[in-house]
Amino acid sequence: MRRGRAGLSLLEMLVSLALMAVIAAGLSASLLLGVRSYDRIGEAAKLQPELARRAQLRRWISTTISPDRLSNISLEFEASPSSLRFVTFASTPFAPDAAALRVTVTLGGEITMLAEALDDVGHVIEVFDGVLARDIENARLSYFDATADPPLWRDSWSDVARLPALIRITADQGSNPEWPEMTVRLQQAVLPKP
Repeated sequence: MRRGRAGLSLLEMLVSLALMAVIAAGLSASLLLGVRSYDRIGEAAKLQPELARRAQLRRWISTTISPDRLSNISLEFEASPSSLRFVTFASTPFAPDAAALRVTVTLGGEITMLAEALDDVGHVIEVFDGVLARDIENARLSYFDATADPPLWRDSWSDVARLPALIRITADQGSNPEWPEMTVRLQQAVLPKP
């Protein structure tokens, strides 16, 4: 009668080591992916205020009130290559009782936003400000004139009777957080008839 072998053959040992190596490689890749995801979530959380302010600015620009509209509040619209000032009636979470909001965007080494909540007669009742991006190079504002022949982008806007069709904010790469080109269509802009 033959007795069974005790232990593993060399081939069985190599196969089991190879399987363990594949499993270990899969586990280390999963762990590395988890660590990278955790780091990115942390980075995104740090950028959350700036990104939220950008989204809010986009909404406010799109609802800019035309300066020719009748109102108790001065509806000035001032636009240059390095600053933009406008009024919107959009609601805001930081001042729910405000009648309007006067927003100023300034470009330089940073892109900053100042929002002033106004009461029914135009007095400031609350102020909100913040940085949208830092370490900015070559930031610029431009304004699309859809009524020009041919339509074109302008560096500044001087027509006090109407709004541009689009407003664009651009900057070179390398800002913190990265500033993508922002082009916003104004809802109250007068567009030419086709």
